[in-house]
Amino acid sequence: MAVVKKTKAVSKAAAALESEKVLSALQKQHGEQVGVRGGKFAPVQRIPLGIFPFDLATGGGIPRSRVAIFYGPESSGKSLNMYMAMLSVQRMGQTAVLIDAEHAWDEDWGRLIGLDLTKLIIIQPDNAEQAVDAAEAFLYAKDVGIVGVDSVSAMITENEVKSGAEKMIVAGSAMAVTKMVHKAGVALSVGAKSGHLPSLLVISQTRYEIGKMFGDPEKFTGGNALRFISSLTCRFYGKPVMVKEISENKPAFKYVQGVVKKYRCPIIGNSFEYNQCILPHGKLRIGQVEAWNTVEAFLKAQGHLFKIKTGWNLLGREYKTLESAKADYREDAKFKMQCESTIAATAVKIDSIPAKAKIDKATGEII
Repeated sequence: MAVVKKTKAVSKAAAALESEKVLSALQKQHGEQVGVRGGKFAPVQRIPLGIFPFDLATGGGIPRSRVAIFYGPESSGKSLNMYMAMLSVQRMGQTAVLIDAEHAWDEDWGRLIGLDLTKLIIIQPDNAEQAVDAAEAFLYAKDVGIVGVDSVSAMITENEVKSGAEKMIVAGSAMAVTKMVHKAGVALSVGAKSGHLPSLLVISQTRYEIGKMFGDPEKFTGGNALRFISSLTCRFYGKPVMVKEISENKPAFKYVQGVVKKYRCPIIGNSFEYNQCILPHGKLRIGQVEAWNTVEAFLKAQGHLFKIKTGWNLLGREYKTLESAKADYREDAKFKMQCESTIAATAVKIDSIPAKAKIDKATGEII
């Protein structure tokens, strides 16, 4: 038996040595960044939206150097939340790019959201091919942090533009989108190897398969390639919220509810919801979210906010009322960040392994 064990150990070492030789040869031929052993990859970086419920559920926001999808019906908050991601990128000192396939961009709306128009590039392509080429080119630009496409549903190929309206071209835009995601995959990979980590954020719309009796009839435009390459796919729902104290004839907020349909990066929750400001009032600007209700619920559930004899204790600070704690959260930016980071750290905390459990040192599995 001892001889057999020794033989297995030797064969494993030899196999490891052979794989190392192959890896070294590939690195010499194509560069060191062509491949490394697992454990040397940095954690996935994120672009936060600055919207706590979304950022918490998605583990920090939109993954960098990846493709993400926002889809849903009309007026569900897709574009507005993409603009919030662009705003976040600009605050990091990078440029945001909008491929406006719908030709619906409005500069006054962008200013109200708070976007820096000097750090924003708007491309309004005449056809899908132009959109694909623009998206690919900007993903290689080292000062670009995000490229947003709004939306793939509006992308039309040059062939469709030139042909008559009566001529049906099947899957024309889907083929263009497929080409875009293939090119984007290469651009993002090249960027990641040099430390340049932009994101491609694609907006799509919901469609329904007519006559489908079983399964989910809902789908989104752009073809199947887009679904498969995505690292984060979020389905948005939205409806207006009237607040008479703010306006009697215009909605002050949009109730946004979302579901994380797909993720190839760590997330904390699979859903999120919030009231997003669409009519500026008080200290709230368009796109911003009052997240205290969500924060309060998490802090109580996690034991960071609890009652004491004199009132409430929040992260070591004592308050007579919850309103005073809420005011502190709203007005003190550092304390706000402390509350939100504490919630996130507690949410991702992994339970320790039971004392009686044994670990197989070779495989890392719990016996």
